[in-house]
Amino acid sequence: MPARLRAHSIAAIDPARAACEAAGEALDDAPRGRPLRLVVARWGAHPGLRPSPWVLDGIARAIGSTTLSASAVHLGEYGVADPVTALLSASGIPTAEPGATLAIRSGGARRPLRIPRDWLGDSLCLVVPCVHHQLPDPKGPAWRGPIGSALVELVAGWGGTWTRDPVDRAARCIAESFGHVSVILDGSWWAPLRAADEGAPMLLAPERALGLRLASPITADDAVDPSAADRWLGLQLGLPLRRRSGDSPTIDGPAAQLPWPKLSRAHAPARPAARSRTGLAGQAIGALWHRSDRSGSRRTALPPAVPGSLAALWDEYQRGAAPP
Repeated sequence: MPARLRAHSIAAIDPARAACEAAGEALDDAPRGRPLRLVVARWGAHPGLRPSPWVLDGIARAIGSTTLSASAVHLGEYGVADPVTALLSASGIPTAEPGATLAIRSGGARRPLRIPRDWLGDSLCLVVPCVHHQLPDPKGPAWRGPIGSALVELVAGWGGTWTRDPVDRAARCIAESFGHVSVILDGSWWAPLRAADEGAPMLLAPERALGLRLASPITADDAVDPSAADRWLGLQLGLPLRRRSGDSPTIDGPAAQLPWPKLSRAHAPARPAARSRTGLAGQAIGALWHRSDRSGSRRTALPPAVPGSLAALWDEYQRGAAPP
């Protein structure tokens, strides 16, 4: 798979197929003799904040068609009854045990990173929902996309924190630690978030799965830059991004030319914290973006309006069965 994003449409009639095809392409040259660590990121329980069950099902199908031995690494809140963990376990993908760690100084980190010893040199596949985090920045709107967010959170769990260029440094750390690195992006929905949000987000429905490879000893120069991929996603969605130099990745696949839904500028203010001056309508929209100052904010936030043809599948989809 060359340095490009592969885009597949998610169809309600067979929603797992797109992720299966994207994962099969992304993992095509992963070493068959090394374990695969499937890193599943989630930022909440709402649609759009964690990978959908059909995307996880499709990835499990792709892994099952290979000789790869996979285990899951979880980012974010999860527990015994977590549906992501339950679905992966039912598909024969257990949770990875970190075991003993090895101290490695990597990616310009001030302190050594504590990386599980048994994971070094393995294949890594990030599975992330299509989410952008709005970051505070006095220079104007700033966003961190889904791939960069997952990389930074994963490496932060090993002790890697940087005040400058955290995505680039985290990506370099991952490239130095794993033999093959790929990403499956679940674009069933897209959610805009601020870093401190706990409420339900507003959603758009791209309805596609994307697959790509990041830098690693195998991909070398054929890898996609995670920041460039996230920036391209933001441009497709109409986010108010600051202009930055950098090449966009090449996009191909069955859904490469399909238009993306655009976020209304009225729903993506540069300073959403000013909702107290916008009246009742503005406060209602703000509830989709912000945590309330009162206790129990997760329960008082407005529920998400789930758009698109996949909305009913969130509750009705059953793994391995045709959706209703």
